[in-house]
Amino acid sequence: MGDGGTLTVKGDTAILNASIRSAALKGYLGGKMSLSARDITVRPEVASLPSDFSFNTKLDSTTQVQEFIGKLSVAADILKGLQEICLGSDGLTETVTIMEGAKFEAPVISLTASKTITIEKGSELHGVAANGIGEISLNSLT
Repeated sequence: MGDGGTLTVKGDTAILNASIRSAALKGYLGGKMSLSARDITVRPEVASLPSDFSFNTKLDSTTQVQEFIGKLSVAADILKGLQEICLGSDGLTETVTIMEGAKFEAPVISLTASKTITIEKGSELHGVAANGIGEISLNSLT
């Protein structure tokens, strides 16, 4: 009733460059975000896109946009305030990369990939809950 909601995004190509609010009412739990794609990248900042980029922009229109084809790209700031963050899913996600400088926290963080999970130097994941007990799970077949 007062908890934050659930947002699930699955797709071959997605660029999440917006603000997503998932705050709960006082005394309730924050929201859950589940992101699934073949390749997922958490960036330290929003993706740099051409100024005229829109929903109708062809992804092969410029080299600046081509790097996002076949990937789900999300800025770490979008992941703030969540109760649970799930990046990747069995049978779909091959790689999850947390880029250098990306920092986020939640009581529950789960990274799932069939090939590789890369947490680059200088990035930070914090599994922190109000009671001091949080959880980070890394699930990979290799």
